[in-house]
Amino acid sequence: WGFSGVVLVFGMLGVSALDGLIGRRPSVLLSYAISILGIVLLWLLQYYPNVILLTGFVVCFGSMMGSRGPLITATAMKVFRGKRVGTIFGTISIGSGLGSAFGSWSGGLIHDATHGYNLLLVFALASVILGMIPFLVVPALRE
Repeated sequence: WGFSGVVLVFGMLGVSALDGLIGRRPSVLLSYAISILGIVLLWLLQYYPNVILLTGFVVCFGSMMGSRGPLITATAMKVFRGKRVGTIFGTISIGSGLGSAFGSWSGGLIHDATHGYNLLLVFALASVILGMIPFLVVPALRE
């Protein structure tokens, strides 16, 4: 877990640098894809326990934990200019906080109910995909 905090810095810097090189939408989508890869590696780890899968999970998922935050904030500032930008930003922040809180709580609840991690990993994967969908379908986010 501690190493995730170390690679987080590199993920944030890397995704932010990619924003300038390949654009915001591709950078955000790539960060979501790397998070999905991390979840898949964690799922595989229960069947094939080895240090390579563990390292891959920590690097993929850990580096992307906070990488989208700055880009989503910058995207919101671009799309929602004007007097209400603070309200929009506050709503995004509250939503992120609630998602983190209820996501963790729901994950524990799912694990306690199923006594396993498979459904919990499906929940995590679905959550990441739900976060990615607006960048695939909302026209203002495709620019």
